Amino acid sequence: MMKDSDINQQRKTIIEDYIHAYNSLDPERMLEHLHDEIVYTNSFLDSIDTHALGKAAFKSQAESIICDFVARRMTIVAWTFSSSKVIVDIEYDVILNSVDTPALDEQFIDMKGFIEFWFRGGKIAYINSFV
Repeated sequence: MMKDSDINQQRKTIIEDYIHAYNSLDPERMLEHLHDEIVYTNSFLDSIDTHALGKAAFKSQAESIICDFVARRMTIVAWTFSSSKVIVDIEYDVILNSVDTPALDEQFIDMKGFIEFWFRGGKIAYINSFV
């Protein structure tokens, strides 16, 4: 049986790689760490604005929004480990693409929030993001 410290380190490595893939706009690499039955929700201003069930839906959603960004960077600023989940506090910086609104310049957005990650079978099974 693995010690809690070993499990936490394994989960930390998986989350760091997932976030690196996210920052690199690389959905294929993001998928590597997801359970086949992944549940993903993103809440913005206290309401769910994105929801995906399963890897195919997650991939479709992730690929569909890539063109919305010139760049994006999620930085982990704190970690909280428990037996059932890992919570990371994040700083989130994005530059939105102004292709759909050419009269506007690119928009820079700076937000803070947190993400809850639950694991099953060594993979991320549930992501709940709050910004």
